[in-house]
Amino acid sequence: MCVEGNRGLNQSFCVILIGLLLAGCAAQPKNPAFSVSADDADRVFDQMHAARKPLRRPLVVVGGLNDPFVAATWLDYELSRAIDDRRIITVSLPLYFTMDGCRDHVLAAVQKAVPAGDGVDVIGVSLGVTVARYAALPRENGPRLKIVRLFSVAGPNQGAQIATRWPVLFPIQGDVRPGSAFMQRMAAAPVDYEIIPYVRLGDDVVGLAATRSPRHGHHRVRPPPRSE
Repeated sequence: MCVEGNRGLNQSFCVILIGLLLAGCAAQPKNPAFSVSADDADRVFDQMHAARKPLRRPLVVVGGLNDPFVAATWLDYELSRAIDDRRIITVSLPLYFTMDGCRDHVLAAVQKAVPAGDGVDVIGVSLGVTVARYAALPRENGPRLKIVRLFSVAGPNQGAQIATRWPVLFPIQGDVRPGSAFMQRMAAAPVDYEIIPYVRLGDDVVGLAATRSPRHGHHRVRPPPRSE
């Protein structure tokens, strides 16, 4: 459940994402343009690297389901090129098949790096978005992830189409089916942080409409021509 795309799309996304991370709570455009070419993105990264800035708060990057450390590690690398801050916590979910297991793994990683009670920004890739939201839910016994801003990259905020294409093989698949008890619980849960959702046009893994959070729209990323 990873975001697909070529080098130009990925770097163009990172240019805008870094700007959002460093900009704090400034007003964001309704739908940012992603027309930056790969070469232009390289030049922008070079400029950012020459004048690197610190983060406003720790940043947690959560990869997708069964991602072998690729998506989160790649984002960590690209962001580190332009951010002068060691407070980037990268979390991958390669061998977790339950939401509770994923949540506990994220919380354990954050607790090792961030003082208790401190807020964090989160970049979630696909299932990583849902796991971060689940980790942020209040709990009677146990910690929660204190999110300030959540950048949702193709996140199944209302379920994932791909989860309905075959019989349920493991618990997470059933949980992220649209209309499941888990997704209904997430939709009804209070949200005390900002969600900034992104989706690639033509996404048939999660589905365009399903990436919208219950209380937010989404920024649609137009993929470049296949010939690029």
